[in-house]
Amino acid sequence: MQEQLIYKTNVKPNNARQILLRLRNEKVVLTTEPVKFARNQLLYFLPKQNLKDKLKGVIPDHGQTFHRLYQALVEQQGFLHISEFAKICAGVVNKKEKENLALKQKDVYQIIDELLRLQIIEPLLDHGSERFIVAKKEWVPTVKLDENNIQKRLKDLSFSNDFTESLLKWLERMNLAGTNSTHLFTQFDRDHFNGFYWNAIGYSYLWGLYKANEIDPFNPSLEKTPSSIVIESVLHRVMKKYDVAGFIARVSVLYGRLRVKDNYRIIPICFVQSIESDALQLARQRGIMVISISEVFGTKIAEAIKMVRELDPRKIDPEALAAVLAASDASGHDGKFGSLKGYVFNFIVASMFNNQGYNSKIGWKYEALNKKCECDVVISVDDEYLLVCEAKGYNEGTQIQLGESEDDSDTVKKFFEKTCRIVEAATGKKVFPVFITSGEFTPQALEYMEEFRKRKAISKFLKMRNFPTSVYLDRKGLMDLFGNSQIYTEHKKILKEFFRDHKKDKINGNKGEEVIH
Repeated sequence: MQEQLIYKTNVKPNNARQILLRLRNEKVVLTTEPVKFARNQLLYFLPKQNLKDKLKGVIPDHGQTFHRLYQALVEQQGFLHISEFAKICAGVVNKKEKENLALKQKDVYQIIDELLRLQIIEPLLDHGSERFIVAKKEWVPTVKLDENNIQKRLKDLSFSNDFTESLLKWLERMNLAGTNSTHLFTQFDRDHFNGFYWNAIGYSYLWGLYKANEIDPFNPSLEKTPSSIVIESVLHRVMKKYDVAGFIARVSVLYGRLRVKDNYRIIPICFVQSIESDALQLARQRGIMVISISEVFGTKIAEAIKMVRELDPRKIDPEALAAVLAASDASGHDGKFGSLKGYVFNFIVASMFNNQGYNSKIGWKYEALNKKCECDVVISVDDEYLLVCEAKGYNEGTQIQLGESEDDSDTVKKFFEKTCRIVEAATGKKVFPVFITSGEFTPQALEYMEEFRKRKAISKFLKMRNFPTSVYLDRKGLMDLFGNSQIYTEHKKILKEFFRDHKKDKINGNKGEEVIH
């Protein structure tokens, strides 16, 4: 900057330094201090000048922690969930684990403290139990942090976890991982392997990748020491070079710490929906296995997942929902991706409430009473009431149980007793619950909900509203609601075609066939 000033204006070096100092003091020109670059240089810029492209140009080395983090903050709306941050920075997630394993790497919060001292990020943002790292606008002018974007990021990460689980089951079916040996990590503060956070881990018993007591290949012992599988999964967006570089940094520590011998290996795998060419090249150079959804389940499933990601909860198109399910059906893997149908059913339920004049939100998370929950559909009715909906997109004939307690998953009791209590405590509003399924309820579950419906506050709410008319809707109730109404033509078609009883299809398909013994 000083050299340019001397060259352009012919001032003397001493005067140039004084001019720059005065401009800095008067905030006419800003600098990146205390952050400095190569040869101790500062970057000078004008107020409100967007530094995004310039900084990306001077920070090209993804092998450096700071460089990876800045690139990620720039491209991810200026904020990262703590789990995203931990993976990209390759910091140790647990201090006790760091001491026990004698790891020399910095822990996640040490890296955060450094960024705070450099004035690159704001203080940690606590959003219930979820934590976010947010860039200062001086560094990332395009920060887009509001409740909707926070909830969308949480939903995206949950979406990625759901489909990662389907890919883990595929690894087990292919015998790349042992049966029931894979584990999905969802809690940053609880889940870690050898000090680091991973999307998932597993164990491989492939021949040549385990150590057995018996060396006879035709009579291996049942007791084996498997190789470890570590997984980086980014399914809600394009996998970037900083994702792969952060993964490599964590895997490298494992290789340096764990003794890789006697057939024991560390197998790194990336699950992707799509991946940038330079990220793919880096992964291949380091010998990382890259597995895409389209390669495993075909392009139809990949298209369906992409379509689900692009659905707008504020403006739901039933024909678009039908297109997603048609793509899933055509893939031949529909039964292996129950999460996909579940997501689509949430949108179907939300569109029903939107048609009745409500403004619905999908996949909202709450925390209170030291417990967490995620609600499929949430509607703020007024200052007093919150309408919370549990949506289960099951095939015809599938029954939802009452459950023995509130801790039984996918049951009526869990929703009415546990979920609703958490939401009430978190929001301070009265909660009106509605359980909607394309399947059916058991007689015990129906009896419980009918008794719940008789409660004074619930019956009062129902009298004030034209919709909903009950605290539950099963398949028959949905078909009655859809009736012959034109706005529900596509809904009815979806229910009949994509949430049908597949067992009936098989039975009917076998009728009239000659059986040869």
